[in-house]
Amino acid sequence: MIPNQDLEAHQKHLNIRSLVIDNSEEIDSYIQFAKMSKELGNLTLNTTVLYKLKTELQKKLKSVNEMAGSDTQFKNSSQLLEKKNKLDN
Repeated sequence: MIPNQDLEAHQKHLNIRSLVIDNSEEIDSYIQFAKMSKELGNLTLNTTVLYKLKTELQKKLKSVNEMAGSDTQFKNSSQLLEKKNKLDN
């Protein structure tokens, strides 16, 4: 079992990194944090983190698609979609 201190430290780490790095680029870290919170029984935090990440990824995907136009796709859009699908499961 993960101690609460590790969860708090991980949350502080993510908060600091979010000042300079877009959250959508830290997907794996946020998924790990969500897993940690679930293991500790904090389902509200788990759900909140995953929902916010999903929402941010959807915005990013929409932005990428708008920039690409209807006929062109970026490689990143498929990667973002894969990450979004992981969150949905």
